[in-house]
Amino acid sequence: MPRAAEHFCPACNTSHPEGLARCPKCNTALVRLAVVGGDELIGRELDGRFTVREKLGAGGMGAVYRAWQHSVGREVALKVIAGRQAANPTAAKRFLREARLASRLVQPNIVGVVDFGQTPDGMLYLAMELCEGRTLSRLIRDEGPFGIARALHIALQLCDALEAAHGAGIVHRDLKPQNIIVLDKPAGRDLLKVLDFGLARSLDGEESNITGSNIVGSPNYISPEEAMGHDVDARADLYSLGAILFEMFSGAPPYGRDGGFTDIVRRQLTLAPPPLVGVPASLEALIHRCLSVRPEDRPDSAATLHAQLTSFVGSESQPVAVAAVPAPPEPERRSRSPFVALGMVGLAVLAAAVTVLVLQGQQPAAEPAPGVPVVVRPATEPEPEPEPEREREAPVAPPVEPPAPPAAPPAKRGPARRDAKKAAVKVEPRAAEAPVPAAEACAPACAEWEECKAGKCVERLMR
Repeated sequence: MPRAAEHFCPACNTSHPEGLARCPKCNTALVRLAVVGGDELIGRELDGRFTVREKLGAGGMGAVYRAWQHSVGREVALKVIAGRQAANPTAAKRFLREARLASRLVQPNIVGVVDFGQTPDGMLYLAMELCEGRTLSRLIRDEGPFGIARALHIALQLCDALEAAHGAGIVHRDLKPQNIIVLDKPAGRDLLKVLDFGLARSLDGEESNITGSNIVGSPNYISPEEAMGHDVDARADLYSLGAILFEMFSGAPPYGRDGGFTDIVRRQLTLAPPPLVGVPASLEALIHRCLSVRPEDRPDSAATLHAQLTSFVGSESQPVAVAAVPAPPEPERRSRSPFVALGMVGLAVLAAAVTVLVLQGQQPAAEPAPGVPVVVRPATEPEPEPEPEREREAPVAPPVEPPAPPAAPPAKRGPARRDAKKAAVKVEPRAAEAPVPAAEACAPACAEWEECKAGKCVERLMR
């Protein structure tokens, strides 16, 4: 049940029930205190048209409730203006005048005004379309920063809403993400509604006295001319829209959230907006134009800004911000020299010949007749030129052997001896455990067996 109006005695600080005109204790005239806002409104019926059901939220200007509209049988959002604003005659007049203008706005992106009025006890209320969703501020905090396509989709809807309002002679003056509702349904469509057109400014005294604490608007989104107390027009809302666009791309307002009202306004007037990363340079320049200190440097209307933003639709797939660096050319493949190929073929032939010799050496050889030297004919492949003699280990002394049969006398220097040196000598493969002495490997098959005792012949074969 709604609470009855309170009758208060300012002399003895006592409260009394309704129906008394004077305090029964001190005979002082009682002051009737209207019930304006608070949970006491739940269940109360306003002017026989709305029944308050649930409190949705509260702010500096009052509270918002879920209410039932009897005439059409639907739920509405009921905003109650409380405190000093409801008691201010000038504010009340401006509220009723501009609420009447707002009720004429019929545009898909503007919250529709259903009714407005004032109760007999002095409470101002405004019945609006009930929207289920999140504020744009919450959406940026949860899912931002946005891509180009999503941010432009939201900004174009804001342009449509501003164009309709400006055409009706209404300037929002407090456009910010907190006053924009992104609807839950249909899901994923990012359809939005703009709240409080022309109401916040109309509730705050004379327009000529907008200084100090009387300035309406959030410092992160308010235009510089309004912050300094100058007259404003539709271009003030375009500044706010530029700040909202900047925040959708970066996740933060253009001049940050640190500092008080004066600090933020000083940065607006003295600093250029920070650069935007991942945004085309021409789109970034347009956003900076909206954030110009002088209104004449901004786009002249919401319709103009809408047309300029539309030109960037579909630019998500284009390279932005950083120019693509061309890849270095692939180095040219060089063709192999025929001499290298010929050398590889020769190595393959030589390896095959060595393999054949090794396999032949593993077969048991026939016992040579005594006194007959075994001479192996030279191979068809000429032996490669001998490399310079490498440093070798000290030769191992051969064991004492019985005298061998007389060998052929050493050939004289000349062609015969050179032919003998070119001959390939067949040797038995050595075991891995112990090296075979040079004398055992060559005698008596070598014509130079005597020299072979020094290991020269075996060393030459191993090369």
